[in-house]
Amino acid sequence: MAPSCSTSLSTRTYCLKLWTTSQAHDELATNRENKIAEAMKALQALRLPTKAPQIARNMPEYDGLMKARREYDQHLNGLQEELVKQFDDRTLAADTVLSELKEVATTIDVSEEILHGARRRHELVIRPGSGTP
Repeated sequence: MAPSCSTSLSTRTYCLKLWTTSQAHDELATNRENKIAEAMKALQALRLPTKAPQIARNMPEYDGLMKARREYDQHLNGLQEELVKQFDDRTLAADTVLSELKEVATTIDVSEEILHGARRRHELVIRPGSGTP
């Protein structure tokens, strides 16, 4: 597969060839599930308490506060529903980016040679792209 090229604002062209593995695809799918669960939990934590002290209920600001809380809950519910819908439809912004990356990526099988090289780089703390074998 040909590298993916793009032109920056300075009119230079940069080409990138992306290699991936089927394991990486599986991990992305698993991570997607975990991230949506974390997001839903974080949104749930944004819920406001439903009860106010009895002493505050006869104050003029109370009705306005409760109305604002109901509106807040409606917006939060709408946000959660849209998040679930986009998750189910695979239309989250991250889904689009990952889909584009998968399209241009070349999926390779992890051979013993590749695995050995990766282990060696890990043991020697050689960062990707450093140019050192």
